[in-house]
Amino acid sequence: MNSSTIVLLIVGVTIAIWCRTCLEALSRISWVTIRKESFKRTGLSDLAEAWLESRDLFQSTLRFFISVSLCLSAAIAYPAVQQNLPREASPFTLVLLTAFLVTVAFYALIEVVVLGGFARSNPVLMHVAAPMLRALGLIQPILQIINQRGRSENGEEEETTLSVEDEIIHLVEQDAHSDDQSSELEDSERRMIRGIFDLDETLVKEIMTPRVDMDVLRADVDMREAKKKIVECGHSRIPVYGTTVDDIQGVVYAKDFLDESRMGGSEDLLALSHKPLFVPESKNVRDLLDDFKRSNIHFAVIIDEYGGTAGIVTFEDILEEIVGEIRDEYDDEEELAFDQQEDGSYVIDARTPVGTVNEFLKSDISEEEDYDTIGGFVISKFGRIPAVGELIEVDGLAVTILDANERCVGQIAVKQLTLEKSE
Repeated sequence: MNSSTIVLLIVGVTIAIWCRTCLEALSRISWVTIRKESFKRTGLSDLAEAWLESRDLFQSTLRFFISVSLCLSAAIAYPAVQQNLPREASPFTLVLLTAFLVTVAFYALIEVVVLGGFARSNPVLMHVAAPMLRALGLIQPILQIINQRGRSENGEEEETTLSVEDEIIHLVEQDAHSDDQSSELEDSERRMIRGIFDLDETLVKEIMTPRVDMDVLRADVDMREAKKKIVECGHSRIPVYGTTVDDIQGVVYAKDFLDESRMGGSEDLLALSHKPLFVPESKNVRDLLDDFKRSNIHFAVIIDEYGGTAGIVTFEDILEEIVGEIRDEYDDEEELAFDQQEDGSYVIDARTPVGTVNEFLKSDISEEEDYDTIGGFVISKFGRIPAVGELIEVDGLAVTILDANERCVGQIAVKQLTLEKSE
């Protein structure tokens, strides 16, 4: 192999490595990153913004450059490989071996030089990538024309870029897997962001207060009794029903009892009530939030498929899906979702959602079954309503029934078997 061949081979592999370095550097860039003061001081913010705005186009171009560089390097190395193999070797064998050697050399250098030496230095990687970004910026109009013509000839629709939601979720997940020092978001902030985007996939029946736990007023109750009920339950809104809870006729607001002009000395609770907002239990939470904003109503009665009352949802319920549980002055301290005992177990209200239990205990209870709550999970495993004191071990958990009646489970104690065995 003469010196000119060696030089050309080195140039080809170097270009491929440079393009791969650029991809590695630019894959770490996000809109959050470029707004940090430490990044602004590098003077590369404009180039990084150009990359983010045309990411798909530039990525495909860099991958094309890598492929071309490796192919040219293999073609240059072919004569040298041919000279060092027996003459009876077939051309196919020579091509395959040459491609293999060039590829191995390329990825070995990438592992050592790029992912090894520069992996912890974003500024260095960005400065290495800067000249390539400038070159891509100059030929961007040509790249766009080629890209659009190629799509039109193939009859393909223009490829859609990631939506803003996908972009944000990707950044959140990327941040969650980074080390503590480079992480830009707190756990609570990540939860809030995920909660916002989960609203589309969450049904109102998953967050509603179920029918059996609703505080309600009969339409024919007197005003004194209605005031007493509102004070006792501490809610700002209570539904009013006629003959049964399936017959919700209105919603009374606690503040209306303080408005003498609205009261007008009337003893008719329905005259004081507001028109209820009815929504099906299959509606997703994002759509319900839109309904709340349009109607300026923050309280909905949830209806099942048969027209019966399934439960209620308030604006606070939706907010808690985003920020977590909100406790106010009316919430009893003993109503904690997870009350740890001396033996390491947790006393849990059976109405607690399975997802909440999984998140807190790091357990793996299936959320795809016909139950929504930990109480429903326990009943499904027993195959009946268990009695107080009964114990079942399932899915790595020891579950003891603390409170139950003939209709439902009220409270359970849960202990992780793995922790118990390790102790």
